[in-house]
Amino acid sequence: MEALRRLGVFVQSIRYRLVLSIMIFVFSAGCYYDNEVALYPGDCIANNITYHGYVKPFIDINCTCHVKGSINGNLNLEEYGATRAAVLSGKLMQSIKHESGTSPMPPAVPKRNSCDISKLEAWINAGALNN
Repeated sequence: MEALRRLGVFVQSIRYRLVLSIMIFVFSAGCYYDNEVALYPGDCIANNITYHGYVKPFIDINCTCHVKGSINGNLNLEEYGATRAAVLSGKLMQSIKHESGTSPMPPAVPKRNSCDISKLEAWINAGALNN
């Protein structure tokens, strides 16, 4: 009788460990995040790009020397008007694309990926609107 009770406890312990292992696997496998552009480099969607939805956040993250009160190179991209002026002069995209005759931006960093450049160009080609 004691052997059957011990066997029952052992089986229950195995069942508990199995359920716990499955739950850990399921929950850890569900928490996977990655960069969409890195996963699907050919699937760049560069339509409906807006200033506030894409361009401004891009500038805030990648052009830190020209935002938040910093005006390195006499260029402040904090406000839309200054950003649009830099876009219309052509210098902003030339720098981001690391073209000759301009200082590559951001400095000492590889050129932005083609999807980022395509999105910025799509916004510019749509009129560089404050949207």
